[in-house]
Amino acid sequence: MSEKVVVSMGSFNPPHKGHFEMFDEILKVNEKFHLFVRYNEGIDLTSREVKEKWFERISAEYDNRIIVHVFTMEDMKGKDYNPHIFAGAIHFFENMLGEAIDEVWTGEDAAPLFEGMDKEFPNTKFVLTKRCGITSTAIRSDIEGHKDCMPDYVYEDLMRITKDE
Repeated sequence: MSEKVVVSMGSFNPPHKGHFEMFDEILKVNEKFHLFVRYNEGIDLTSREVKEKWFERISAEYDNRIIVHVFTMEDMKGKDYNPHIFAGAIHFFENMLGEAIDEVWTGEDAAPLFEGMDKEFPNTKFVLTKRCGITSTAIRSDIEGHKDCMPDYVYEDLMRITKDE
């Protein structure tokens, strides 16, 4: 029997404790999962290299049970997620992986993105996780005030970047 293909996706701009709570939840019921991290030049707070470095470290902290894929989709550039983009992203990930996705995990605030997905992906289970009360948007608006919501290395890189601007 083949192993389940489990994915989660997002911008993680920046990664914070709510994301880690979701990772923990996914790994409670799955041996591993693919994490698709969107890099959106001009919107992300960091360079692609810094973001890749963060997620290499995050993967290592989870004993490499998180298989990280940093990606850019030109047709998504500068756009917020919506059901059409979400479906396109799932097809993009399936093409990257070379196989169908069994489960997609994301935060409950993304529930509107799941509309119609059962028709387009009838064999894929969509799982919503509880929202933790913090968002990357809130963190971006007050990095120092949200220091405790992110790993030290993320906070330090963000502070260094904002000082350089």
